[in-house]
Amino acid sequence: MARPLLRVFLAVTIDGFIARADGRVDYLDPYNDGFKGWDAFFNSIGSIIMGRATYEQARSQGRWIFDDKRTFVLTSRDLPDVPAGVETFSDPAALVERLRREESKDIWHMGGGRSLAPFDELELIDRWELGIVPVILGSGIPLFPEQTDTFNTCRLQKCEQHENGLVELHYEPIREGED
Repeated sequence: MARPLLRVFLAVTIDGFIARADGRVDYLDPYNDGFKGWDAFFNSIGSIIMGRATYEQARSQGRWIFDDKRTFVLTSRDLPDVPAGVETFSDPAALVERLRREESKDIWHMGGGRSLAPFDELELIDRWELGIVPVILGSGIPLFPEQTDTFNTCRLQKCEQHENGLVELHYEPIREGED
């Protein structure tokens, strides 16, 4: 059995934003039907990791839509009214190690730069799957809000243009010692 991959799967505008300043992603609405790989992706996932801001945005939508997936929220504070299957964690390395032992399916990190940064710095991410949306927001929540001292290089594995203008890019990090 292959080791489950930690996959970052998210949409980003061409000017580098993943959401409006208030967390809304309504700019994605015209592109939702054009991404044909969503069902296959979602079925390949066993667990979801997200930051607290992403969790709170998802909870504000009303019904919790991830009932059939274990979900882990990166936070140091308690969460009120937690749905079944949701746990908190504060140690990214320990969580990924645990999930790679327990999961037969891949792990989805859905969230912004603040929650992605520790996973990236620890070189835990196996694949970046980015939907580049042909929209310029001008402001909002950037993919990475602050530069870190980490400099990682990735190798392009897939590039696919969709009819609606969205471009799907898959990158895999190049680890030290790899070509």
